[in-house]
Amino acid sequence: MSDISTLKEKNNLKTLHFILLTVVTMGLYSVVWLHKTTTVVEEVTQIKTLSQTGLVVYLALCGIGGIFFTVSDPRFIATGYAMTVIAQLIAIAWCFRVRRALRAYTLTKHNFEPRMNRLYSVLFTFYHINYCINDMARAKHKHDQKRQTPSGISRGINKKVIVDFACKFASTFHCNSLCELAREGVRQCHKFAHQYCCMAASRVQQPSQLAS
Repeated sequence: MSDISTLKEKNNLKTLHFILLTVVTMGLYSVVWLHKTTTVVEEVTQIKTLSQTGLVVYLALCGIGGIFFTVSDPRFIATGYAMTVIAQLIAIAWCFRVRRALRAYTLTKHNFEPRMNRLYSVLFTFYHINYCINDMARAKHKHDQKRQTPSGISRGINKKVIVDFACKFASTFHCNSLCELAREGVRQCHKFAHQYCCMAASRVQQPSQLAS
């Protein structure tokens, strides 16, 4: 099993440096980073995130769209904008695929699931993925510390108690599916509520009968 910091070591790039390199190279470094990170993520997680065709299409859209911006014709500029938007959508789709791959990898190999904000993946795309890769070791350490606290242990125990109760409830009322279990739970709640209302009504009637 690979160490949780393997991805960070193979990526070996701070997010701030990534931003600066992208600005200095006018966006060219982000293409290099995309190819490198895709290879690293697929190698470690064993999950495919981007095909060669998808990479070629993304590069073509970025390159041709950039060339169209240099032409003074409004039609070429509009086409360049459209191609840039499509390339950005491909980048966002890639970020979500990497996000799923990272969460599946950490859950199966390291028994924890990192929090990766969807909105940040849309707004910051490559930069957010780079940050999450670098932050995985710290997130795992924080997760382990939280599990060792009394509150974390009690939450784990409470979940086990709830699951055991649900299993016993299902076996008692012969529920073979989640739908049947839910329906039986609703019936039992209605039955309990009806009994409670009857008890409350009888208690209200007793003082009035004594007074009369």
